[in-house]
Amino acid sequence: LSNLAVSTGVLGGLAPAGGSLTGGSGTATVALTAPGLPDGWSIVRAVGVCIEDQNPAMPFAGTVRVSDDTSSPYSIQFSGLTAGNYSLSGYFVYQRADGKTAYGPPVTDVVAVS
Repeated sequence: LSNLAVSTGVLGGLAPAGGSLTGGSGTATVALTAPGLPDGWSIVRAVGVCIEDQNPAMPFAGTVRVSDDTSSPYSIQFSGLTAGNYSLSGYFVYQRADGKTAYGPPVTDVVAVS
């Protein structure tokens, strides 16, 4: 699932300025750094998505885990994971100056959980 797009950057959302996607002992963590924002924009939340890696040509089996963080520093941890590889992604949701909600493109990687 290394090419899975969990967010497409709708309405001009900005990519994170930086991101760290890591696996650990039963855990996977998404840490995001906010980009500079246009005037009148704000960050609503950072979103993390964690999916056990699998062959995308086969029927999906597993759990999609989603969590968020509403304050800086933006860090989302998924715990209780079994050992294996996981597709891990993170992106920001913004409130634009015109009041519309924008979604940034994600940082994505496959991480190993022990």
